[in-house]
Amino acid sequence: MKIAATCDFILPVFGIHPWNASEYVGCLKDLDWAISESPMIGEIGLDYYFVSETSRYDDQRKVFEYLLRAVSRQKKIVIVHTKGAESETFQLLKQHNIERVIIHWYSGPWHILKAMVEYGFYFTIGVEVLFSQHIQD
Repeated sequence: MKIAATCDFILPVFGIHPWNASEYVGCLKDLDWAISESPMIGEIGLDYYFVSETSRYDDQRKVFEYLLRAVSRQKKIVIVHTKGAESETFQLLKQHNIERVIIHWYSGPWHILKAMVEYGFYFTIGVEVLFSQHIQD
């Protein structure tokens, strides 16, 4: 935050990546100051593809929903990670009335992508687009 205060071109963003959710699930309230001070929240979300231990999914959901409640209250832009959990991620974003969404490096099912586009979400495209026929289609 200190560095960002010295330069108009630096935008600090706070988030808890789903891969690290289990490390923070017990201390979320301690991080409220960072959530409040960040103009955007991200990268947050659900990952059931790269995180193979199903025992960690509940922690991911708890962290994601805690941060979504903050995003909703504070009307912030959110950057979302979703891999292998696209449908559940989309449902939670709608359930929490989150409208200003950037989905990072989307590579999920086409029908969910189409629904997210219709809902007004934005997307980043990863380098995978150069190699994956699925993404190119």
